[in-house]
Amino acid sequence: MILPRTLFSYLLKSYLRTLIFVLTSISSCLYIINIFDILNRLRKLIIPLKNLLLLSLMKIPHLLFELYPICIFISLIFFLDKFSKTREILISFVSGVSIWKFMQPFLFASFAISIFMITLFQPMAAYFKNSQMMMEKAIESGNANTYLYDQEGMFIFETLASENRIYTSRYVIPETNSFLHMSILILDKNNKFLKKIEAEKVHLDGNKLNLDGLIFAVNDAGEKIEAPKFLETNLNFKNIMERFSSPENISFWRLGQTSKYLSKFGFQSSEKFVNYYYQILFKPFYALSITIFAFCFITLSQRGSYGFRSLAFGSFFMLMIHGFKEISTKFLLAKDFSNVVSEILPIILIAICSYYYISIRFEKATYTKE
Repeated sequence: MILPRTLFSYLLKSYLRTLIFVLTSISSCLYIINIFDILNRLRKLIIPLKNLLLLSLMKIPHLLFELYPICIFISLIFFLDKFSKTREILISFVSGVSIWKFMQPFLFASFAISIFMITLFQPMAAYFKNSQMMMEKAIESGNANTYLYDQEGMFIFETLASENRIYTSRYVIPETNSFLHMSILILDKNNKFLKKIEAEKVHLDGNKLNLDGLIFAVNDAGEKIEAPKFLETNLNFKNIMERFSSPENISFWRLGQTSKYLSKFGFQSSEKFVNYYYQILFKPFYALSITIFAFCFITLSQRGSYGFRSLAFGSFFMLMIHGFKEISTKFLLAKDFSNVVSEILPIILIAICSYYYISIRFEKATYTKE
């Protein structure tokens, strides 16, 4: 049974206003926290105020994308508390609307918001995070002669007339236009594997990549071949520095194919790319399970302090649920379960437990005021 259209629209619009308020409030808090975090990490460097504020701002979209399921939960707690105080929930239940019907607009909103966040918001967040990361590294390299290091592995695509390439590296030396421990995957124009080269050090000199300290090179048959001493390239060091990325810096539209290539051809950073891709892919279902979980804290009480207690207890259990989901996923991956199983099992468990708890509390013959 579907909720009447008028009530559905009314609940949806009211909830979206609450969600916007929560997102704005959390963004403001994150902005201030980011400023202190940047000052702490770069405390030995001199950072102009303009750059400090810009660095903090560019990180907000990525943090909102990572935290939006929690934002949905907090918004629902606020919204349900408000409707309890005005007795609109009680009136809806007495008039014959079941808890599951009442939940429909919120489930719809959570799924729709997730699709928007993944398809449109995440690519924008990835762009700004990449810009923020490169701006920070530029500040660091401008103040000290150190390697730029990315623990999760950086990569860059290049398209040439006769082939495509994927480069990965973890260390960059801006002063000498060099890279350490670089892997180069070479594909034909149809993205068929041709060969793979691993070099201990790579130096960019004009339109050439000079390869030094070569480890090995293999062809499409897996046979070791003689590695070239240099490769022609259209890249320059500036656009390489701008485009090197970690998984969070990649648009969702490119992340799947990137993960596939890196995993297929044995790049060191492939596991993190694949895991992050599936984490994003299942976020809509995680948001749905969190929406159901939020209804475990619904109350018909109009006592003033009850809403605060619901928010406090709800936030505490939300952090526990989020931690359970992250730990369970990593545990299942460590036990060699597939990414799909590792992501979906904790989500299903959260949804099922929430469903039975709500059923016990609210599916009775009559609803009475607590």
